[in-house]
Amino acid sequence: MGPDLKDMKRLGDWEFVLGVNTLNQHIADMTIDGARKYDYPQSFSYHNPWWPYYGSLNEHFTRLTFALTRGQEQNKVLILEPTTTAWMYFSYDRPNERFKSLGTGFQAFITRLQKEQAEYDLGSEYVIREYGSVGNGRFVVGKRAYTTVVIPPGMENVDGRTLELLKQFAGQGGKIVQFEKLQEVDGAASKELEAFNQQPVDTGRSLMPENMSISVTGGDLYHQRRQLKDGQLLFLANSDLASAARVKVSITGRKILLLNTFNGKIFDYPATVGGRSFPSTARCLRPEARCSLFQIRIRAISRSFRWLMKRGALFQQGRLPSSAPPKTR
Repeated sequence: MGPDLKDMKRLGDWEFVLGVNTLNQHIADMTIDGARKYDYPQSFSYHNPWWPYYGSLNEHFTRLTFALTRGQEQNKVLILEPTTTAWMYFSYDRPNERFKSLGTGFQAFITRLQKEQAEYDLGSEYVIREYGSVGNGRFVVGKRAYTTVVIPPGMENVDGRTLELLKQFAGQGGKIVQFEKLQEVDGAASKELEAFNQQPVDTGRSLMPENMSISVTGGDLYHQRRQLKDGQLLFLANSDLASAARVKVSITGRKILLLNTFNGKIFDYPATVGGRSFPSTARCLRPEARCSLFQIRIRAISRSFRWLMKRGALFQQGRLPSSAPPKTR
């Protein structure tokens, strides 16, 4: 966490928007005498001058924890991790520049997609080997089904089981986006790849969400979107301490609500009615290191959701609300 509450919030929002939904503050020293004062992480306790005000920030994080564990992320794009390629270049006693560049290159690739507001999941070939399948033109991993699979820059090797599934996926009309031509299967050259590598190289534009559009000017904006039974949640976070972000969001929905994560209040948010694809369009200015949590509704907001948002801070303290939520009519 950061040295002050403003930076703590910025870093916490950045973690939440990228998928973390519970914070574990470490550590709380009994004393900061001696070396502890200089060589250990900051203490989340009364030693810090911001301690009396820390509760309000934790209420914000608690409501984010509650909201961002409702519903599900349902991303349609799966990006394969080039892990087996990296292992081919790893050496315990001799540093390999190719090994290092694979890591930095892959991180730069997914960071660029994140900043361009793409929505995706990362796919481990080890997990795919155990839980992967293909059905109805979808690449399935566990409980998730994808319409697009991405072979990222730098990926040279593919697991044999992954290649088998990819060929089945392509045969059922699934989309495979190759930023790199595969060279080996299970660490060895294979003629199977000659036909497979004929997939067209994509610019990445097809990785953008089909039912939402986000345009950003300035700042360092990230988003997370979650599907609910009666709408969506959209969390926007600007991680830039020096520059504001001007954001335009076009999304399917009849009503847009702004959820105040510091006090639990919920407000109607102004939006314009557009065409059939994106019925609602909203614009907002996210100042430096600020965030916004929106709910996009198919119908009016449920009373039970209001009840839970207002009482969200109680869950962090291990306490349950004193009464049950009102029934939704």
